[in-house]
Amino acid sequence: KKKIDKQTVDVAVSNTNDANYDVIKHGESVYTAYCQNCHGKGGTNGAVGSDLTTTQADEATKLAQIKNGAGSMPGFKNVLNEQEIIAVATY
Repeated sequence: KKKIDKQTVDVAVSNTNDANYDVIKHGESVYTAYCQNCHGKGGTNGAVGSDLTTTQADEATKLAQIKNGAGSMPGFKNVLNEQEIIAVATY
């Protein structure tokens, strides 16, 4: 599995202390930075990643897969913080 480099997530949507914080917008920003290259725009089956729009996985499974990886997908627990993992799973 390849090493994941830290990417820039839109700071305008990632401040969880902001009164206008939106977990979906934060998750979309994380997704765009880290997931879109493999899973495609909006999760609709990119070059090598599965189609995320049809997943039947529950929240706990999604969190575990993002943290630890699954199949050829690398884990992100050493790259993303807990809030970023929750946000992208929610998105």
